[in-house]
Amino acid sequence: GISRQTFGRIIESAHKKIADVLIHGKALKIEGGDVAIKNTTSFTCGRCHRAFDSSHEEQDPKICPHCQMPT
Repeated sequence: GISRQTFGRIIESAHKKIADVLIHGKALKIEGGDVAIKNTTSFTCGRCHRAFDSSHEEQDPKICPHCQMPT
């Protein structure tokens, strides 16, 4: 939801901050809220050959979301 120019400025600022931390031995604090990591498995469809990740909570994680065929 932001322009490329704005995104570029954010990345440039982040690069400068990381470089400052590494060069001067400063502390790095990462904030932004809760993070949830899903337990996923990677598959490649034998029919359409597209790769996809599937969560273990899904009922049938071996169905290709692109062509709906079993992997």
